[in-house]
Amino acid sequence: MLPQALFAVSAYLPFSYLAFFPVQLLLGKLYSSSELLTNLGLQVIWLILFALICKSVWIRGMSVFDASGK
Repeated sequence: MLPQALFAVSAYLPFSYLAFFPVQLLLGKLYSSSELLTNLGLQVIWLILFALICKSVWIRGMSVFDASGK
């Protein structure tokens, strides 16, 4: 569907782990345990990265937030 170079790049983006990887796993298209561990490891890396980004945005937002009232 995609050109080979674009598919290779998109395989490492987080969007493929939302649907593509779980579907491949359920269909039995992952043939080795190394593929499974690699994909799960990449999911964990993306999870940690997004958690750190979320925490930094939260801290920055809370530092500039000012509330007053009852």
